[in-house]
Amino acid sequence: MNDSPVGLANYILEKFLTWSGCKAHEHFACVESKFSKDELLTNIMLYWLTGSMPSAMRLYRENKWSDRSLMSPNPVPTGLANFPQDVIQQPQAWLHVTFPNIVQFTEMPRGGHFAALQEPQLLADDIWTFVREVENSPKAKTQDA
Repeated sequence: MNDSPVGLANYILEKFLTWSGCKAHEHFACVESKFSKDELLTNIMLYWLTGSMPSAMRLYRENKWSDRSLMSPNPVPTGLANFPQDVIQQPQAWLHVTFPNIVQFTEMPRGGHFAALQEPQLLADDIWTFVREVENSPKAKTQDA
């Protein structure tokens, strides 16, 4: 991935195309309707100039071969946002195995894998709602005392 800026750009743009809700047969105009050229080029340049695409891809490779059933449950209060065009959609019932203390689960009306870039206001509002929920929970108040 670090040998060719054109190859890197192609790889990243393909991810933006397919992971943001655009269909493979749609023209690149679909991606441009969701992200500016400046946002796309900035993303590509961050990976190119830092040479960090191989290390970024490592996480996906390791998780592909990992046994998720061996993950220990995480008891901390958790908020999850399910964006409809994200790469993987997991039912809330499955998520409770790893995250038994789901305080908030939001089915988002739109957005995909790049939610922070694609739908920043939706994501920020959801995060703030989660923070208020956790701060106002009875458990949080007893821990502060």
